[in-house]
Amino acid sequence: MRRDNIQMKFIAGGLLAALSGLLTAMPVSAQVPFLQADFRGFATGSVMHADLLQTGDATTGSRVLNTDIAFSGATVDSKGLSTPVMNESLVVVQNALQGKNSFARGSGFEAGAFENVPVNPNDIIYAGLAQASAPPDSAETKEMAVPFEPVMYASILRGESIANWGVEGCVLGDDLSRGLGFSRDVQLFDADLTSDAEQTLEQPLLSLSAPSPERAVSQTVSRTRLVPQTASDGSVKGPAFGLSSQVRQTIAPITLFKGTPSQMTIEILGEWVLTATATGLANGAYIHYGPASTSPDTPILRTLDAEGVETRYFTLQDITGDSGLVVPLGFGELVIGEDPKAIGGDATTSPTTEADGTRAAASVDVVRLTIETDAMSVTNLRFGHMETSTQVPAGGIACGIKVTKSADKQRVLPNDEFTYTVVVHNTFDCILTDIKVVDTMTATPKVRFAILSETPAAANKTSSLLNFTLPDPLLPGATKEILIKIKVDPSSAAGLMTNSAVATANCGLSAAQAGVDINVAVLGNVTIHLPEVARVIPIRVLAATGEPEWRIWGGFVLLLAAALAAALRRRVSQHFPA
Repeated sequence: MRRDNIQMKFIAGGLLAALSGLLTAMPVSAQVPFLQADFRGFATGSVMHADLLQTGDATTGSRVLNTDIAFSGATVDSKGLSTPVMNESLVVVQNALQGKNSFARGSGFEAGAFENVPVNPNDIIYAGLAQASAPPDSAETKEMAVPFEPVMYASILRGESIANWGVEGCVLGDDLSRGLGFSRDVQLFDADLTSDAEQTLEQPLLSLSAPSPERAVSQTVSRTRLVPQTASDGSVKGPAFGLSSQVRQTIAPITLFKGTPSQMTIEILGEWVLTATATGLANGAYIHYGPASTSPDTPILRTLDAEGVETRYFTLQDITGDSGLVVPLGFGELVIGEDPKAIGGDATTSPTTEADGTRAAASVDVVRLTIETDAMSVTNLRFGHMETSTQVPAGGIACGIKVTKSADKQRVLPNDEFTYTVVVHNTFDCILTDIKVVDTMTATPKVRFAILSETPAAANKTSSLLNFTLPDPLLPGATKEILIKIKVDPSSAAGLMTNSAVATANCGLSAAQAGVDINVAVLGNVTIHLPEVARVIPIRVLAATGEPEWRIWGGFVLLLAAALAAALRRRVSQHFPA
């Protein structure tokens, strides 16, 4: 028991020494390790969303509720996905998933059942739906064509989903969750019910394609991702990580009332992006929105008539303003370029950006269209609908390199040799470069040792400290090993030896809003308290006789005992003669 107590004191002392060394070497911060951090976020978008699409009158017509073309969603929650996530239009982004932390979905087309009014909004049609969740990591892709005269036609509807979760630590270099919705040649609701076409519709009320030059692809990508603690301009502000939720969209030209005198085409140019980022640093929550590549003169939208003649042309400068550009139409109203707003709010509400940098959220429509005609009424027909939300702890999320260590002996004696093995693991999806390891040896008082050798050779070293620069690069899933050989001094006392290793490296990441590669330092450390130097009783050899010393002294004791016994017998015989 006493020996165990002494050993626990040595271990506690080693822990305190190691902790003191780390606190001295590293700045104190409020960063929370990945596996303990409370963070969550979601991103969702659709190329087209209709809250209500109705033909005929309010009692005998047909309608589709919550119609989405090229829909995607991505969610993450470090405490589990036990609560459903719905967007502001009450479309399910993620159902409750017990035991999961990351989820993604993508589909080419989602809609309520095609029924007469009233319709059950729970009857949902999916085309090309792919869903993935983690842990464990998973991915799925679904693709199909949909000839569905007279309601719909699409040559390709595709959904992709990827979900990742780091059971040992951060996911860096890849998305935590990513969903993709893809559609090509989409046509909806044929006004010519006499058509005998088997595939494409004769007079679709809405189509997403253009024949010349051909532009028929619409795509939405939603993702959640750990990102460096950067400012809105991309400059690195902290050593930890934040969370970004992002939607990126490409929208094919939108043609309304095709084949009729009212035909009009709206062409949204370029890729549009909405990003919400929370870093956990003061003033470190921000929203980015707009075309992926812009200047004030960047053309972003134009309208064409039935003959394909351009009728309106808009640049980014044309739509500058909180409420965007409102264009009256003969059959409704077109709103272009509204600023992002709060999720669930109207155009007068501002996006969420907490001053402490822990939360950011926003919603936006690239184009919002209201149509009123005798034949059809569409309320809030949205093109380029996007929502993003993210929340992290104050200080951000700490991501560490995995470092393991072992000793080839649990207990040694004075004059013994043993070897420490330090292993640096790349558990990330990025390539680690500029890998450095600082290895420090300490011991309890009067334990003496020497570093005999190390492989690879240290860049510099002292009697108790080694600095290594490991060869680049370290690919995802790979490891690098360091061997350190130690000898215990012959005169060493009993006690414990402690070895601490701290590894740093650069992880090449792509900033979510800037699209440029940056290097972010990640750090990992490990400490072990092995081996124990055990006590030994020295056995000395007498130079004169060559016999072990205990044998000489043992014989002397036996002779002395025999002499004492003889003296005692004589004393007894004198007092008690026979």
